[in-house]
Parts: sequence; C-alpha cells; structure tokens
Amino acid sequence: MLSHSVVMHLLGASETVGTDLEPLAHPESLKVAVRNSVKSIVRDILSPFEDHSQLRERLNHLVSMHSFSLANLASLGIKYLAPFDLTTRRLPGEYDFVYSNAVLEHVPAEDLKPLLHNLVASLAPGGTMIHCIHLEDHKDLERAPFAFLSADARHFGRTVQASRGNRVRSSEWKRIFDNLEGVRCRPMYEWRRDDVPLPSRVDPSVVYADEEDLRVSHLGVVVERER
Repeated sequence: MLSHSVVMHLLGASETVGTDLEPLAHPESLKVAVRNSVKSIVRDILSPFEDHSQLRERLNHLVSMHSFSLANLASLGIKYLAPFDLTTRRLPGEYDFVYSNAVLEHVPAEDLKPLLHNLVASLAPGGTMIHCIHLEDHKDLERAPFAFLSADARHFGRTVQASRGNRVRSSEWKRIFDNLEGVRCRPMYEWRRDDVPLPSRVDPSVVYADEEDLRVSHLGVVVERER
C-alpha cells in the first residue's frame, strides 16, 4: 500500500492517501526498499510520466531520509488511514486518481456496491480510477485457481471471501461497474486461464455467463468521472 503511494509521490502527486481496513503498514520497511533500489531503473521506468530532474530530486530526498515513520511520510504528503472502512464512509476530500491492485476480490460481495459508491463519491470531476482485480482462488493460485467455485455458499461467508476471494466473475464485475452513477467504465484488460480444469460442479450462488466467464483470472477496469 505505502509503496504505491511512494511511486505516486515520485510522479509528483501533491498528496496521496492509502487506506486499510486494519493497520497493516510497516513504514520503516520502505527504508530498506528505497535504499536497495537501483535508482537509475526507478528513474528510467517513471521518466516517461514525469520530468527526469524532478524524479531524481524526489528519489534522492527519499534515500536521504533517516526515518520512514508515518509522521515523516505525512510531511511529504503521503498519508495512511487505518482502520478505515470504505464500505461505510467515503474518503475525506476529492481525489484525481484512485488505484487498487488485487484488493477488490477480497471484499465480501455484499460490500462491493457501497464501497465503489463511496470511491466514486471521493473522485474529483474528471478523475480516474483503475482497479486491477484477481479473480482466482487465493488458496492455491497455481494448481487450483477455480476450486472455490464449487464451494457451498453456506460455508463461503465473509471471512472465507476475504481470504480466498469473493468469487465474483468478470461479467458480474462489469455489471457492477456499469451500474455506477456519474462515471464511464471500460475494461483495460481481461486474462483467462485455460491450462487448468474447472471444477465439475459450480455452486448455484456463483453468477456467470458461460465457461469463458468462469475462466477469467484477471480483470482491469478504468472508471472515469464526468466533469
């Protein structure tokens, strides 16, 4: 979470806000990551999106920092809110860009609509959200990425969804995003796994269109708020 915020800081964001349902961040671990990074590679990767001299100045400042406490990060505009439940309240203020990577699949299915509604409410006019969603069973990503599709809904409650994934398939994700008000949504990518078998039984609680829909493993969605 904080690593994403650091990248946004390097790219020139005046303020970033990272959230967690529970306090999980270890800010001092950033010291090791920053100081052990290959600085030229960091600059080369990010330079198409920001002035190279500005990148160098910000990165050098991070390397020189003696402490990566939350207070010191906040002085750079890198803020961390936890515990913070986006299903019950929106973020303070308005933001130009919202990003999540392998997060939404851990949100219990019943909480997705209020969470996304609150994110849209926190998005500034003309702002953009990008969500990268991992649709596989997190219990065994390599060998049995679709095993959870057969699990009985009675034993697939909120705690299991948060751990293994909420089982929401690509077609249902698209429907949820398309029903958001005041924004335009478009897919960024959609990948499928054809190298492993599907379970012989799919629980009736799983909403899907066809076999291809079941096999989607990764989905990227861009959400743009109208000006």
